[in-house]
Amino acid sequence: MKIKNIFIKNFRGIGSKGITVPLSDFSLVIGDNGTSKTTILEALNFCLMPNFTAGRLSINDFCNGSDEPIEIFVEFDNSFDVII
Repeated sequence: MKIKNIFIKNFRGIGSKGITVPLSDFSLVIGDNGTSKTTILEALNFCLMPNFTAGRLSINDFCNGSDEPIEIFVEFDNSFDVII
């Protein structure tokens, strides 16, 4: 199972237009300071590790302190079952 892409909207420095980050078998996230590299990784953590989010979401996680809902979608290359 591989992550195909991630869509992020209204999360930290990523605004209401949102971005889609395509991922391949091997992906590097590089760029200048303040270009949302950490935001992409934190968004993946929020989606894939429920314990990571417990008590961590704050007003600073909303883009410019807005009240627009944060949207994070992770698309995988194959479907799978989740067992809780």
